[in-house]
Amino acid sequence: MNVGLMFRRLNSLRNRSITVRAAVLTVTVLAVYLPAAAVGLSAGPAGVVDCSAAAFACFLGAAIALFVSHFIRGPIPALSGAMLGMSARMAVPLALATAYMLASSSRPDPAPLYWLLIFYPVTLTAEIMLSIPLDGACRPVQQQPGRRAGETWT
Repeated sequence: MNVGLMFRRLNSLRNRSITVRAAVLTVTVLAVYLPAAAVGLSAGPAGVVDCSAAAFACFLGAAIALFVSHFIRGPIPALSGAMLGMSARMAVPLALATAYMLASSSRPDPAPLYWLLIFYPVTLTAEIMLSIPLDGACRPVQQQPGRRAGETWT
C-alpha cells in the first residue's frame, strides 16, 4: 500500500467529527482485541478477562485523550491540552490495571500489565494519528523579505 495515500486518508479522518474519530479508535482496538482474546483463551477464562480489562483500560485512556485534544485547541492551550491528554492516556490504564490486579486475587498477578504492553502502543498510535494533523498544518514561519535567517530587529 502506498504510504502517502495512507497518510492522506488518516489526515482526512483527523478533520472528521469527534464521533467518527472515536468510532475509528473503537474499531482499531477491536481489531487488536479479537486476536488477542483468542490468545488469552489459551490461558483459560481468566486470560480473556485480563485481556478484556487491559483493552478497556487502554481504550478508555485513549478516548479521554482524544476528547481532550478535540476540545482544547489553539496555539496557546496546546501544551496544556497535550499534557492533560498524555496524563489521561497513561494514568487511566495504569490505575485501572493496578486496581483490577489488586482486586482480582489475594496475590497480585501481573498479567494485566503484560496485556497493557499489547494494547497501549496500539491505542497511543491510533489516538495520536487521529489527533495530530499529518499534512504539515503546522508550517514554519515564512522568512520576511529583507531579513536573513536568524536575524533579529534591534
